[in-house]
Amino acid sequence: LALEHSRQEAVLQYARLLLRHHQDAQRSLKNLSRMLGVSLPRRPDSAQQEQAIQLRQLAGQAFDRAFVEAMISGHVRAIAMLEHEAHEGQDPLVRAYARRILPHLEEHLTLARRLERHLRHAATAL
Repeated sequence: LALEHSRQEAVLQYARLLLRHHQDAQRSLKNLSRMLGVSLPRRPDSAQQEQAIQLRQLAGQAFDRAFVEAMISGHVRAIAMLEHEAHEGQDPLVRAYARRILPHLEEHLTLARRLERHLRHAATAL
């Protein structure tokens, strides 16, 4: 969505990074699910779908702020889930996957928080 709705270069760079990393993580997760004989959801859950609908209705700075807020909250939730799995998960393959992905998610969260500060500063400078 950010690649379609943002004109802010910092947001676009962040979105491109997320796209690359999430595509790689998704490929690894698909391989893992095949190995374990489990199926993955084929589409986002209802909350994620609703969030996408809301984001699509925004443009410019409003979109950028809402997108970054969504990335922060989403990454906070994902990190909590994967930290639990990395430390307490029952399957060693899933634990290994979680441990491998966590540093990327933590990087995404750090970048999103930095981007949030950048957007806030840019808005106050106007």
